[in-house]
Amino acid sequence: MFEIGRDYKITTGLGDYEGSSVSTVVAFEAPLLKVVAHGMETIFNTASPSFVSAEKQLTSEEEMERWKDLPDYLRPETPPAG
Repeated sequence: MFEIGRDYKITTGLGDYEGSSVSTVVAFEAPLLKVVAHGMETIFNTASPSFVSAEKQLTSEEEMERWKDLPDYLRPETPPAG
């Protein structure tokens, strides 16, 4: 389910409040997910009601692949003509 070494946007919530941050997965033994961000390790219980989601983040290579078929003027790294 989780790839070790990949970055994920982890969203957790409690009541009306939600928060998220991008962390790197270092271990996963269902339901426990161990991540590191800013030098700090955190363990999430993915079965907990406060665990909302985990979205895999694209690597820079995957991001470039995603944009390769777009016309130049639509690519984010190309400044608009004008």
